[in-house]
Amino acid sequence: MLESFKLTAQKLKRYLKVHVNLPQSYRLTNKSYPLVLSFDGQYFFNFIKEDTKKTNIDDIINKYEIIFIAIQSPSNELWRESELNPYYNGKEKQIDKVLSYIFFEYLMHDLIPMFKERYRISSDLYVMGYGISAIASLYMVNKYPEVKGAAVFCPDFTNVDNNLINDLDIHHDKTKEIYLYKGERKTNYDEFFYNIYLKYRKYEYEYVVLDYTDETNDITCVSNHLNTFLNFITEK
Repeated sequence: MLESFKLTAQKLKRYLKVHVNLPQSYRLTNKSYPLVLSFDGQYFFNFIKEDTKKTNIDDIINKYEIIFIAIQSPSNELWRESELNPYYNGKEKQIDKVLSYIFFEYLMHDLIPMFKERYRISSDLYVMGYGISAIASLYMVNKYPEVKGAAVFCPDFTNVDNNLINDLDIHHDKTKEIYLYKGERKTNYDEFFYNIYLKYRKYEYEYVVLDYTDETNDITCVSNHLNTFLNFITEK
């Protein structure tokens, strides 16, 4: 059961397009459901009169007793990276990572509380992202105690500094559930990716999965491995 709507997010200075997929049992019960919050919702669902969907995840998420909410990112790539990459260290002057801190605070203190008023959401909050938005997932699961776990699909560490790894030394909670999907075995940031995994192991995280194949690091990696992540967080 999918519903889509648009919000005026004054703190972000843009409209926010949101897609909410409710489990099939939602109308048949009064129970609350875990929330899986996804970035880059434009890749998974089409908004009215738009054709942005790049992969199909409908059949996958409908198998699970979760509320799946996907938030569309700005269509402008510089704005998108400004919102999703708090560790940006590239040379593009138009990218302002301060916007990411505003975005995450808006999610945690405005948007998610609004979702909880509107839908029966339990205390189990998970985040997921692909490419640049995978960086946002790592940031949120490390920084916010309320975030129980994260899925990191084919992360793009091209313009990411070491503060991401340093944050793991400052903020670590071994009860959190982390699914790391690397994608291609050989990239320019293999060592960086593996060092993140080693940090989680160092701090004895109870639920960490490292997964990789030789498939291309495109958006289909989400539809190919989302089932593994959802099974990971719901079947323990």
